[in-house]
Amino acid sequence: MSKSSKRRLVRLNQVRPAYEEAVGTKGGQYPFVGNDDIEYSFPHPAFMPKELRAELDDADDEDEIARILLGEQYEKFIKGGNDVEDLMLLFQNVGAEYRGKADKVRISRS
Repeated sequence: MSKSSKRRLVRLNQVRPAYEEAVGTKGGQYPFVGNDDIEYSFPHPAFMPKELRAELDDADDEDEIARILLGEQYEKFIKGGNDVEDLMLLFQNVGAEYRGKADKVRISRS
C-alpha cells in the first residue's frame, strides 16, 4: 500500500458545506431582514457564480449593483422603504466577515 492511500483525504463534496456552515448561509444565499420586516437575500460573495461577478464588475453605480444582487426582489426592497446604501454596507460587511471566518474553517478528512 502506498503512502498516499494511507493518508486521510478531504472529500471535495465536504468543502462547500463546511464554508456555508462557517458563514451561516445555505445554498449560497445570505438572508437579511429589511426595514419593512420582509426577508430578502442575496448571493453570498464566497458562493457567487462567475456570471454574476462579471455583472457586478460591469455595474456603473450602487443602484445597478443592488438590482443585480437582489434580482426580482429589488422593486419590493425599494418600495418597502429600504436604502441601497445600507444594502451596500451589508454586502461589504458580509465579504469582510467571510474573510475572517474562512481562515477558521476545518474540513474533516476521511
